[in-house]
Amino acid sequence: MPECVARSGEGIHLVDKFVRNFVFNFYSSNGVVPGCFGLSIVSENKIFKYLSNLSFSKAAGLDGIPARFVKDSASSIANPLSHIINLSNIQGVVPDDFKTARVVPLFKKNDKTEVNYRPVSILSIVSKVLKKVVYDQMEEYLCNKDPLYKYQSGLRRQFSTESCLLHFTDYIRFEMDKGNFAGMILLDLQKAFDTVDHSIHSMKLQALGLNELAVRWFSSYMYLSDRH
Repeated sequence: MPECVARSGEGIHLVDKFVRNFVFNFYSSNGVVPGCFGLSIVSENKIFKYLSNLSFSKAAGLDGIPARFVKDSASSIANPLSHIINLSNIQGVVPDDFKTARVVPLFKKNDKTEVNYRPVSILSIVSKVLKKVVYDQMEEYLCNKDPLYKYQSGLRRQFSTESCLLHFTDYIRFEMDKGNFAGMILLDLQKAFDTVDHSIHSMKLQALGLNELAVRWFSSYMYLSDRH
C-alpha cells in the first residue's frame, strides 16, 4: 500500500494504515464488495476426488492414520467426510480433532549437538482435505476478483521468488537509466506467523470480501484457540 500522510498546522503525521476505513476503501476501490464471498457446500464426488488424489508421502497426524489408508478407503469415507466438511463451512467452525497435531522437531542448521530445531505440527490427513477444499475456494475467488497487489509473488500460481526478483531488478535498472538512486529495505522476521495481529488479519479478510461465517472459519483454523 502507498504511504498515507495527513498534513496539519503542526506538520506531517503518518496515518495508521491499518485503520478500518483505509483498508476497506483500498479494496473497494479495486471492486471488492464486502460479504460477497462465503464458503460453499462441496459434493461427495468432489471429496472423493480429493481423497483419491492424496499423496502417499503425506505424514500421518496424531491419530496415526496414514495417507495410504485414507486414500484406499475413499469410497467408504467420502460421504461422512463431506458431511463434516460442509458442516464446518456453513457453521464457520473447524472441528477440534482437526486442530490436534503431532509435533515433530526438525533440525535447522549448524551442529546437531546444539539445540537448534524447529517444531513442525503435523495434522491428521482428513484435516488436510478440509484445508484443501477451503484453499481451492478461496484461491478461485481471489483469482476471479483479483484484489491482490499485482506484483505479489508469494503463494500465487505462475509467480515465484524468481518473478519477484525479476521485477525488482528490472525496477532498479529502470530507475538507474533515469539517473535516480534505488534502495531497498529487507525484513527477515523470525517466527513470522507469531507477528500477525489477529484483529487486523480478521478485518483485512472482511475487507477482501469474506462474509462473517468465512472470517469465523479462518479465525477458528488459523488462530491458536483450541489447538493441542
